[in-house]
Parts: sequence; C-alpha cells; structure tokens
Amino acid sequence: MTDGNIQAARTKLTRAVDRLCKPRMAVYHDRTHYAMSLYCQLESDLAGTQGDTRTPAKSLPPLWIDAVQVLGDMDNQTRKWFPRGKSTPDRLGALDSLPWRPQDTDKVTTIATTVEAWCETIINLIDPKAQMHITAACPSCGRAIVYRRDSGGDLVRQEALKWTPNAGFQCQACKASWSPEQTLFFAKLLGIELPEGVLE
Repeated sequence: MTDGNIQAARTKLTRAVDRLCKPRMAVYHDRTHYAMSLYCQLESDLAGTQGDTRTPAKSLPPLWIDAVQVLGDMDNQTRKWFPRGKSTPDRLGALDSLPWRPQDTDKVTTIATTVEAWCETIINLIDPKAQMHITAACPSCGRAIVYRRDSGGDLVRQEALKWTPNAGFQCQACKASWSPEQTLFFAKLLGIELPEGVLE
C-alpha cells in the first residue's frame, strides 16, 4: 500500500457526504431556499413516490422497493466501514471526521466514490428523467443489455450503458464509468447523439 494525496481524497469524501446528507441549497428569485438532503428525501418518499407509465397500471407494493433497497445497501455498507452510529448519515459524518493517514488514500477515495454513486442513484430514483439509457455496447466489457428487478419484482431488460448529467456514462454490467467531461468524446465514440442540453 503506497501513500497518496490524502487531502484530495478527504475533500472528495467531504463533498460526497455533504451532497448525500446535508440540506440542498438553491437560489430562486434572488432568495436562498433549502430542500431536504438526498438521503432524507429518499427516506421520506418510501411510501407513494413510485409508479411507472404502463397502461393499464399494474398493482404496486405498499412501499417503494427500490428506495428500501438503496437505503438498506447504504446502511449495510456504512456499518462495515464504521460499525458505530445510529444511522447512515451519523456513520458517514464520523467517517468524514476520522484522522485518515496518507496510506488510507485508496480506501477514502473508494468510500467517496461509493457515496457519490449513491447520490446519483437517489437522484435517478427521485427524477428518472435525469438519466438516459444508451443502446450501444459498453467499450469496456462489450455488454449491451442487463437484467434488473423493477419495483414490482419483475425481471426487466435494460440497456447496460446509462448517462446522467452529474456522473456521465456508466456501465451497469461492469461498473466502468466515464466522467461528464468525457460526454462529447464518448458520444462520438459510440456514434450516438449528444444527450439533450449537452453542447459541442
């Protein structure tokens, strides 16, 4: 294990934890407003903020299964990282304030990357329009299709590649990712149109 830039890794972790756990600020008509944190919004939307566009509508479970799954994954993983603490935000806050050493850089970076991925997952659950699925094979693993369980437990087929404004491209099969700055290059590489709102 080699030493790394622990300060950069810690900054990345702090930003990721803040993004997940702190109230979100927005300026609207010259006034500052605060919304619930991404974590709190997902937790508060467990019942009712779900559905799909099928007609006729299918029956839905009494709670939002996708949200329960994400919350459970976050809770289990943060307990592995830091067993003490009453909740995921408590444990992440404690992790963020630990006196990390330079040789912990890879671990801190991995935690920060995982927390960022949780933020993107929550945003895509809350606002599915914020993502775009790509009908092309992943340049890394070659997979074009993955199978996932939907909210009702049905096995559904999805494109392996997806794009989100904040995370860029990601393969749901092999987890390879390409940052938002690479969107133009990646779109040309795959021969697809640029996502809406992305300029050349």
